[in-house]
Amino acid sequence: MPSIGTTSDLLSNNYDFISNTWLLDVANLPNPFPKPFSKQGILRKDNRHYIYLNPPYATIHSDPVKVDLVKLDSFFSEGAPDADGVNHLFENYQHFEKFRKDINRNSLGAIVLP
Repeated sequence: MPSIGTTSDLLSNNYDFISNTWLLDVANLPNPFPKPFSKQGILRKDNRHYIYLNPPYATIHSDPVKVDLVKLDSFFSEGAPDADGVNHLFENYQHFEKFRKDINRNSLGAIVLP
């Protein structure tokens, strides 16, 4: 997650996007994750959570969950510790295929190669 939100933020940080980007380890999130509710206590129709970035932490709303963040450049300079992927989660291809079908069509992910 970049802590730079505008072009002027980028300029004031000497265009250093990498040093101003943070990672969230989703393995540390509660499972199951709480449903997203509006301020009025109504379940969000879009099923999206809001994340407030306050490095080195982020807070995911609506049931606030405070999580630690890791600086992107530090993560790679330390050799990408604990980046063992998700292979251990699936016994076989059928388990992976079920997982793939269960995730939301609008879900995003990233594969980061050192």
